[in-house]
Amino acid sequence: MKDLISGIMRSRDISAKALVAICDDDIEQFFASMKKNTPPNGTSLLDFFEKNAGWNPEISLTRVWKIYRSIHSYTRDVAVPLLRPGDTTLVEHTGSGVLKNGRMVGEISLDETLLYNAFNGESTEGKVEFFNLGSVLILGDSMSLFSYKKVYFLYL
Repeated sequence: MKDLISGIMRSRDISAKALVAICDDDIEQFFASMKKNTPPNGTSLLDFFEKNAGWNPEISLTRVWKIYRSIHSYTRDVAVPLLRPGDTTLVEHTGSGVLKNGRMVGEISLDETLLYNAFNGESTEGKVEFFNLGSVLILGDSMSLFSYKKVYFLYL
């Protein structure tokens, strides 16, 4: 993956702001099902990631430049959305894959992706459904991280 992302960044044929996703199924079958089930305007996949159309805070938004930064950093991991063709919808989001230094080292669930987005400031103005009887609309959020002094306990 390092060579692929580095090639994209060097060639500038694909924008560094392009969104990246990982498909759980065969990619040819994924695009064949999209072609069969969508109108010919071609914006349905873009609408899935668009904040004013179909996006929700459980979907991570990862761009090419963030993956490039993660590859060349020891401390910056990124979450890339895991997609597959949906049964009732065009695309089904199953969680996020965690990339560290260009390799997928794990997967996180939808709830964990929601927290990841909250820490990265990507959760405002989204509808969050967290139980069967209702939903919550987030109008704004803020988060501050601070550290505590170390406290030592002495046991006698």
